[in-house]
This record gives sequence, C-alpha cells and structure tokens, in this order.
Amino acid sequence: EHPGELSLEMIVEAGKSGDRLSQTVLSEAAAHLGTALAGMVNVLNPEKIILGGPLPRVAGDTFLDPLLYFLRARAFQRSVSATQVVISQLDEKASALGVVVMLARELLGKLAGPKSIPPPRGGTPAIP
Repeated sequence: EHPGELSLEMIVEAGKSGDRLSQTVLSEAAAHLGTALAGMVNVLNPEKIILGGPLPRVAGDTFLDPLLYFLRARAFQRSVSATQVVISQLDEKASALGVVVMLARELLGKLAGPKSIPPPRGGTPAIP
C-alpha cells in the first residue's frame, strides 16, 4: 500500500460508519454482482454459490445483504429460493486448492480406473 491510498477496508469501515459515498459504492457493487448471479441462477439453478475474494470477506453482511436483495429481486423465485449464498472461508487459497483437487481426481482416476472414483456431489463426473 501507498501512503494516502484508499483501501477496501477503509471503504467498508466508512460505509459502516454512515458515509454515503462508501455505502453507494458497496451497494452498486452488490447490485451488479447480484444481477449477474441472478442470470446464473436462472440458467444453472445451483444449490450453493460461494463468494470468494476480498470484497465479500472484508465487507461481510454489509455487502452480502444488498447482494442477496438484488439476486432475489432479479432471479426466478423458484430457483433462487433453493440457492444458498455463502462467503468462502478459503481466502485466496481457494483457486490453488481447486486445482490440486482436480489434478488429484484426474491422477487417481487414471491409476484406479474411471469407474472407481465417485463423481463429486452434484453428479458431474471427473474429467478423464
């Protein structure tokens, strides 16, 4: 960080303290992501959406509450009511862990044969 540089933490704290500009920035980010996720929910109907990255982790409910509002307002009610939205607990390690799991499944699948490793929850088989 550079001295005098605005950080995400500063914006979130200012928003929680009542700063209107910070609240608007957070709300607009939530609106855009909620709208995009609504399209995804309408098409894919996922059981769970896991939000990663610094914004949901730092802002927590200050970001999640408006995101859920926009998601529920723009998605099909039947689809969105069955979708759980949570903030990832893995921080920036999530991508690396995902790659490790994919590679391990692929390697184990080749060693043991494709039928011996059950597909992940949701029924999608591992990529051979």
